[in-house]
Amino acid sequence: MREERGLAPPLGRGAPLLTRVLSGMWAAPGQILRPCYAAAGVRVPRFVLVGMGCALAQLGLLQMLVQGGVQENLANLIAFGASVQMNFAASQFYT
Repeated sequence: MREERGLAPPLGRGAPLLTRVLSGMWAAPGQILRPCYAAAGVRVPRFVLVGMGCALAQLGLLQMLVQGGVQENLANLIAFGASVQMNFAASQFYT
């Protein structure tokens, strides 16, 4: 009947996984599908803020290490490692 009125069929357990993920809908088997908060545009700005913060922290730490006399490649490795850990922690708790 939905097709007769020109409406798309509802997403449910029978919908392909990629379709459910890309539509911003997700549910475990047996649960009702609800809009994911990512669809409301909440997660993307947080993702951008975390990425920018980690990039700035990496560049700042790199600058401090190089000015402190650490060899550039080693300083880059240390700054990158610190940025990765910061990104992981921020992603777990903020995004």
